[in-house]
Amino acid sequence: MKGKVPAVDQFVLVYLTEALQCFRAGTYLASAVMVGVASEGILRDLRSTIESALDTKQKKEKFVADTAGKSVKRIYEEIQKRLNPIMEQITTALKKEDISAELSGIFDLIRKTRNDAGHPTGRKVEREEAFALLQLFPSYCNVTYEVIGWLKTQNI
Repeated sequence: MKGKVPAVDQFVLVYLTEALQCFRAGTYLASAVMVGVASEGILRDLRSTIESALDTKQKKEKFVADTAGKSVKRIYEEIQKRLNPIMEQITTALKKEDISAELSGIFDLIRKTRNDAGHPTGRKVEREEAFALLQLFPSYCNVTYEVIGWLKTQNI
């Protein structure tokens, strides 16, 4: 992972490693939760980078007010509000076809599975589902950190 995504946060790697260990041990519910926590770490990095990239004090204050202490879903919605107007710019700059599908699609799948697995719902996570999350995570991580890298050079 570190080779594919050099900028990946150490926090993300700790939870992803734990997710892999859980998967190997056959604890798929725990694996799904750990992938979800790793995803939240990436979201935290994206949130911080967007805040830094906002070009006015008012935009920064509003973004902080809209995201501080909020649920992961709400934070993601606020991030999307800031990224959607510039998504074509990002896609062009990164020479990608459709970043929003990778960002939102994989994020939503991970978040939903983590929520179901992390609460006492009685839902089981099957091996195939846990494996799919682990397979999708590197692509999601890579594209998100590419967006983070681009945002570090921009004012939005």
